[in-house]
Amino acid sequence: MDTLKLALALRNYQLGVSFLATVFYLDAMAPGEVAEPVRKARGWGAERQVEIINTYHKQGILTEILLIILAKKLEFIAAATTVNQVKEIIRPSLPEFQAGVIKVMSPYHVEEEELVLWSLFSAQCLLRHEAQERALELFDRYQHRWGDDRVGGEMPAEHENARCRENQSEKGKTQRKGT
Repeated sequence: MDTLKLALALRNYQLGVSFLATVFYLDAMAPGEVAEPVRKARGWGAERQVEIINTYHKQGILTEILLIILAKKLEFIAAATTVNQVKEIIRPSLPEFQAGVIKVMSPYHVEEEELVLWSLFSAQCLLRHEAQERALELFDRYQHRWGDDRVGGEMPAEHENARCRENQSEKGKTQRKGT
């Protein structure tokens, strides 16, 4: 996924999306590679996926996650050999709930998209216990994968919280000395 690394290095949502889409069109849309209906479906699927990613972007989702989702989905679309595969790929990456267990059923499932969807759903309604556990599991996994972006071994938000705790601790020491 060198393409993804380059898109992330741009540090700009629109440029990253444009770059990923351009690479997709250059690689996956060559005439003669697949039957014309599949080639058209790939183009339609890519356009639709960019629209979905833009919708997530408007809802305030992190650029890095969106570019990861788009890169993975476009990779699946580029490898699709049937129209039905393209349709399956662009469906949201939501697991199924069966007999009290959450299961991923699609071979085109993208965990980062599932995490985004859990985030959006949880803002609108209370999630079932199983869904909460799944969302937290994905969040922990995502945090772990992006550990290289940590500041001093902590995620940036944790770093801020640690500084706040240090400041509060210093204030407490000062107040105790004065009494």
